[in-house]
Amino acid sequence: MKIDITKIMEGHFKEFLSLEQELSDKRMKVCKLCPLYKHTSVGYICDNKLYLDPLTNETSTSYKEGFSKGCMCRLAAKTRLKDAKCPVGKW
Repeated sequence: MKIDITKIMEGHFKEFLSLEQELSDKRMKVCKLCPLYKHTSVGYICDNKLYLDPLTNETSTSYKEGFSKGCMCRLAAKTRLKDAKCPVGKW
């Protein structure tokens, strides 16, 4: 996975200024229902220690066919980026 530092900074900037709030709220509703949604000391993230079957919401600690791994992104920032995508295809 390629990490684009400019996109990370853009997401945090938009979070700090409360930009793209409607988009973030819409996506966060989806994230909050996902088993990969996890609270940490830095806020809510997409848990990269789990794999998820997006059709059944079954989780696994190891890769299985059809499962995708969480991205570990801080969701308050990532959900504000118009071109960002959920790693399991939920938005």
